[in-house]
This record gives sequence, C-alpha cells and structure tokens, in this order.
Amino acid sequence: MCFVLAVVFAVILILVRKTDKSFINPITMTILLWLSLLTLYATIDHGLYALSDRFYMALLLWVFSFSVPYFLISLLPVNDCLHLKHEPMRFLYRKEFAILFSIAIIISLMLTIKEAYEFDPSNIFRAIRTISLDRSNGELEKPGQFALFPHRIAEFGYVLFFVYLFKNIKFKYLRLFQILVLFHVLMRANKFMITKVVIGIIIILAYKGKLKCSTLLSVIGGLFLLFILIQIFRGASGSEFSLLDFLYIYILSPLPAFDSYILNSNSTNLFSTVSFGEHTFANLLGDSSVNPDYFENENLVFVPFPTNVFTVMSSYFIDWRWRGIALGGFFFGLFFSYIYKRAKVNDIYKLLYASVAYIIVLQFFFDFLITQQVRANIKLMIVLFILFYPPVIYEKKKV
Repeated sequence: MCFVLAVVFAVILILVRKTDKSFINPITMTILLWLSLLTLYATIDHGLYALSDRFYMALLLWVFSFSVPYFLISLLPVNDCLHLKHEPMRFLYRKEFAILFSIAIIISLMLTIKEAYEFDPSNIFRAIRTISLDRSNGELEKPGQFALFPHRIAEFGYVLFFVYLFKNIKFKYLRLFQILVLFHVLMRANKFMITKVVIGIIIILAYKGKLKCSTLLSVIGGLFLLFILIQIFRGASGSEFSLLDFLYIYILSPLPAFDSYILNSNSTNLFSTVSFGEHTFANLLGDSSVNPDYFENENLVFVPFPTNVFTVMSSYFIDWRWRGIALGGFFFGLFFSYIYKRAKVNDIYKLLYASVAYIIVLQFFFDFLITQQVRANIKLMIVLFILFYPPVIYEKKKV
C-alpha cells in the first residue's frame, strides 16, 4: 500500500509541476509535506507504532480528493473570470494607523503579562499558556469586553504586518511596529500562532521572488529550535526535551494516533456515518471541546508516547467515516485551489493565501480550517475583504 501511495503522489506531483513549478502551490506543499513525514517515519528510530494499510488508504483518499478540485479549477481561464475589484484603504499606509495598532499591542502585552504574573509569578510563559488553555476549555472566566478590546485589535497585527511586507511600505516607526507584532506573537508562547506568522512570511517572500532554498532551510531550522526553547521556558527541562522529542511528540505522533482510531473504529463501511458533523463543526457551533473524544483520559492516546492530536482527517472520519475523508479533502482542495488561482491576478488573494497557508502545513497535526479555527478564519476574511481591501465594483480582469 505504501508503494501505491508513493506512485500516486509522484504522478499527481508531476502533473502539477508541468503547469506550475512554484513550491507554494497547495498540491505541491501537501504532497511534499506528507512524503517528508512518511520518509521520516520510515527512516528514523522513533519508537512509535507502525502504520497500518488503513492509514495509507486514508491518506491516499485525502490527497487524491484534495487534488481533484485543483485540476478542475486549473481548467478555468484566469483572464476571463469575473471577480471583485479591490482597492486598499489609503489610511492603512499612514504611520498614524500603525501607531494606533502599536498602542493596542502594547496594552495587550501589558495586560497579558500582568495577568500571567498574578497567576504564576515563577514562570510567565507557562502561566500564559495555562490561562489560554483553561479559557478555551471553559475552566477560566474570560475578561470583560472592554479588557478584550486591545487583545482583539492586537490579534490582527500580523495581518497588517503581512500587508506592509508585501507592499514594501516604508514609513517612520514601521520597524517598531514590526518588532511589537513579533514580540506579541512570541509572548503568547503558542507554537500554532508562531507557525502561522512564519509560514505567512515565507509565502510573501516567495510571491516577491525573494525566497532562497538556504533561507527556507534556515527558517525551518530556527523554527524548530524556537519551539524547543518555548517548551523549555514553559517548564520542561532541557535534558528532558530535545529535537527528537519534538519530532516524536509534535510531528510524528499524530499519524499513529489517527491510525489507532481507524483500527479501533470497527468500521470498514465506506459510507457509514456516526454523526452529522458534531465534531467537524464544533467550533462553528460554539462547542469549546473541539477534539473528538476518541478515547478516555482526556483524549490522550498512547502510541506509545501520549498525544491528543490526530491529523487533519480525524474529525471528518469520526463524523462521516471514509466518505468524510473524501469530502473533507475535496473541500480543502477547492478552498485553497481557488485562493491560489485568484492570487495569480489579485494581490488581496496573495495576502489571504499567505494568511491561511499554515493550515496546509499543519495538516499532519489537526484541522485548522474548520474544526478548530473556522470562526477565526471567517474574521480574517472579513478583515481582509471588507476592512483592509473593501470591494468596490465588479470588473473583468485583464492581464
């Protein structure tokens, strides 16, 4: 089964590369991601359980379904498509706007550090993470709307960071704004948020033709080291947490975790359905417990390392079994292929693609398009398409 999967991946990759040689192509990124993970899984001594043929079958179904809409959309001519014309609001490029954002970020940082210090003065990084988890699980009350306001503004600082980087905007205090945005991201001690920003910067540099292979490898290596430092700052001992631990626990363990659920699901029926999207749409419906309850012990499964993440396919499989993987993959492919196609003729879609490309990279971890982050993604599109780049008129784009 592994050989069949490799052959299908190679064929899809060759077909894609014939028309689009960019490595930020969503299909190219997806296939290279999974091939890299499977190669690591097969070559290093990780101590994790072996993957069954059912996992390879699920992955093959996911990637194939992901690729189908890309080839369908690629048949549509770019130049003749009717789409919205977008003009950026000019006040975005004024230093006063960046200063207002910077003030909000500073207030957000002060409130966050103050709350963390009161919660656990011995380890602020760990306190920030604990408070975030407790609030997401409903165990800790959220602050009032007035206190949340600077946090809400600061959350979208990275979007404005992307706009300035992409448009080569220069003004006084720009460097200060950029430093504050990055510091705000780092202080949240959240590997997910850091990955989102780093991947976005990589995509923007690729669109601008400024990304080199050496730069990409350096960024990836630096990202891994940063994650290890964050884990250490949260309280783990440096002797107990290494790069190999990071590989095993955070990168490779979701694969056997999802495989273990498939093997324990007692279902080989292609069309069997467990529920109608109660796990997939949990975040959209306001359910804080977004992870499907696969096993006891707070969703932990031992493979043999304890983990509670099950790849992007997990919620779709638990809700609709094998059909869910096919439908989920098709929707993912449709979403990213359309944005990538529009990005060829419209800058706003380049910024949107840079803002959501982390979802493709984190497929091995969980679903950050719908299951976990659907509300945040909707807010992102509202900010980009209505506030930053409001629609003006319909026009036929000519290149």
